[in-house]
Amino acid sequence: WERAYHSECTTPSLSRFVGRPDELSFEARTRYWRTGEVPFDRHDWFVNRCGREVRYIIDYYDRPEQQANDQLPSLHDESSVKSIELHVRPALDSLEAAADRARRATSRAPALQQPPPPPASSSPPAQGGAAAQPS
Repeated sequence: WERAYHSECTTPSLSRFVGRPDELSFEARTRYWRTGEVPFDRHDWFVNRCGREVRYIIDYYDRPEQQANDQLPSLHDESSVKSIELHVRPALDSLEAAADRARRATSRAPALQQPPPPPASSSPPAQGGAAAQPS
């Protein structure tokens, strides 16, 4: 999310975070209604974007279907971690955050992206003049 603001601020930093495990975000509540899935934790992270504070919401979900691949970490092991899924997004507490989320949603929506151009035809136009025009 912060990469979009790199030209404005090259050194964003985490200023603080608040654990809110007992509060469902709007997105988590909606996901619960759709799927029955509830996050096991929630954090609100406050990022200092070169003097301006922006808030992100992070919901943490267990991924039990991936637990077969999990490895129990040893004391200094940094590669063996429990399978979890993070849903990270700007909090909807400003117009800029709403615009960021809308921009991300439309850039990732396959139905809204332009289809690739059709391959160039190597066959000559039909007898009698120009090739047929698409309707």
